[in-house]
Amino acid sequence: MLHRVANRSVASRRFCGQAAAVVEDASHRMLVGAGGLGAVGLVAGYFLGKQGPARDLDGLKVENEICKTRIEKLEASKTRADTKAVVNMLALQVAEGQVEDLKVGMGKLDTKAVVNMLAQQVADGQVQELTAALTRYEHYWPRKIVMLFGAPGAGKGTQAAKMIDELGIPQLSTGDMLRDAVAAKSPVGVKAKAVMESGGLVSDEIVVGIIEDRIKHEDCTHGFILDGFPRTLEQALSLDKMLAEQGAAVNSVLAFDVDAKLLEERICGRWMHKSSGRSYHVKFAAPKSMTLDAQGNLDVATMKDDETGEALYQRADDTADALKSRLASYNSKTVPILQHYQPAGIVATVDGAQSMEQVWSDVQKAMKNK
Repeated sequence: MLHRVANRSVASRRFCGQAAAVVEDASHRMLVGAGGLGAVGLVAGYFLGKQGPARDLDGLKVENEICKTRIEKLEASKTRADTKAVVNMLALQVAEGQVEDLKVGMGKLDTKAVVNMLAQQVADGQVQELTAALTRYEHYWPRKIVMLFGAPGAGKGTQAAKMIDELGIPQLSTGDMLRDAVAAKSPVGVKAKAVMESGGLVSDEIVVGIIEDRIKHEDCTHGFILDGFPRTLEQALSLDKMLAEQGAAVNSVLAFDVDAKLLEERICGRWMHKSSGRSYHVKFAAPKSMTLDAQGNLDVATMKDDETGEALYQRADDTADALKSRLASYNSKTVPILQHYQPAGIVATVDGAQSMEQVWSDVQKAMKNK
């Protein structure tokens, strides 16, 4: 008899240590998808325990005093979890060899039940994270397919970076996708390579095919941002057809509008670092090394990268004359595309001359589900 009690005592101490460690760790990992057991694991343990036979808890009673100190420490933590309830749930399932049962049970739960349980148990900061994620879904999803339009210097690149963080979806560049497809030797990539090597222009059909392949990747599940495509109405129509075949459609088109004089100031004052792509501006983001001569003119020799000290350069088309030509081309091709999507009520014009904060606020409003 003493031998049995002693064995049970050892097992109970082992269990108490495991339960305390699991609960202590679980209090930091209560969101859906967290690693290890997390909150979902606890919920799974609860439901699985309810389905199986009751466990023998006599050993816990024998070592109740030993567990008490650990449990009190857990109760003092800044979580909303009812520690005693969690320990009771664990007592039904957590024992040697049963951790795998909990993991299997994670896949058997109804999502709404899990969310309801989490809402009662996670810490204040984690509740806010969960709320933010649900709000994001309500405002922007399901699948958000966004097009960005704007003349050179309109600031769409700056806003696109914010959109990526806000929506959690990638920005797709046709140039990058084309290079990736060629490198991967995909069927459409092989076609594109053959055309380029012959000196020809890649057709709209090939470009749309590359986009079709790319948006099948997991990171595009909830949507994607197209920047630089479509460039013509014909491309827009081809894209629409491809998306329609997948049961999808463009649902947000943003056009950044900036006065030509301001665009000229932004473009003509821009300097670049070749190897990194870092961008500077003589007025808005000057390099630390920049100086002016006695007449107040820019000393070109002092335009150097802040990090490497290497010389900066200006793009050949970052000039007033080149900008005029680029604006004329942009306007003639973009206006028909915007008119094409206008009847769907998904086109929003954003004043890109405002402060970056106000522009971003307008972008957020424009992207939200109507």
